[in-house]
Amino acid sequence: MDAAAMLKFNYFHFHLSDDQGFRAEIKKHPELSLVGGSREGSHFGKKENDDSVYSHFYTRAQLKEIAEYCKERYIEVIPEIDIPGHASAILQAYPELSCNKEQVKAKTSQGVFKDLLCAGNPATLKLIYDILDELCDIFPGEYFHLGGDEAPKDKWKKCPKCQSKIRELGLKNEEELHCSLVNRAAEYLEKKGEACH
Repeated sequence: MDAAAMLKFNYFHFHLSDDQGFRAEIKKHPELSLVGGSREGSHFGKKENDDSVYSHFYTRAQLKEIAEYCKERYIEVIPEIDIPGHASAILQAYPELSCNKEQVKAKTSQGVFKDLLCAGNPATLKLIYDILDELCDIFPGEYFHLGGDEAPKDKWKKCPKCQSKIRELGLKNEEELHCSLVNRAAEYLEKKGEACH
């Protein structure tokens, strides 16, 4: 952050979740970091999987310290939580939020995976709102990033809850369901006074 401030960078995009781990302590949902913050091994680039368990997350105290440190240097933190894709770590902690309720493991490699949060399950949006509530309290900036990329809809096409939600909302397809889920999270942020980009 000191180097960023010296170079007059004003924003820090803080990527707190992905398929490989959920990295922020959420008091209302401790499983997110305690379970979703661990993965079995790592395989990046040409390096073979080392079979070590990786487990790390930032505590609320550490996140607040980062927020304050950045603020003192006139750097705004833009936290990011990936939804509905890149959610393997969330689903490792809460398999009931997947379309087929199968146990999903945090990934050991990078890529695009078919495990999405179930957009037809009301508990999915509740969890998202809870995460946003806690992170917005720590990072009260103007922006919040919701990810939204690389979300193959294969499982949504076969999911009775997702298909029911498409009909209930009068949507045309899974792409519109994706937009609806992200837009509901964005609207929630806007009500809290955060912009969503």
